[in-house]
Amino acid sequence: MSPRFQLLFILLALALTGCRDNEKLSPGFHRAGSKELSADEAKAVDVAKAELEKADRKRIDARYRITHVPEGFSVHVSYVTGYQHGQPIFIAGGFCVVLVSTQWTVIKILPGA
Repeated sequence: MSPRFQLLFILLALALTGCRDNEKLSPGFHRAGSKELSADEAKAVDVAKAELEKADRKRIDARYRITHVPEGFSVHVSYVTGYQHGQPIFIAGGFCVVLVSTQWTVIKILPGA
């Protein structure tokens, strides 16, 4: 099966199953620059966001949840796929996790499922 056909099939399946509903995020997710983030958490988000935007070569719209880990920070990035009535829309699997070191470098990017 060609990659183009696979992509078309997946998009059609998502549309038919209604998977593109306004999935709610768990508490603890914030926009980049949110005043609810500590200075270190905000810096970890900035590092993760910059790396993802560099890789994608475009700006991303996402919400972030930060967890402290021994290596530094685990930044859970949930991508906004659009808006409905002013509210962000998220889809299942539309996320990744970026591990940011205490030296403010990206250790690893783990894609969503």
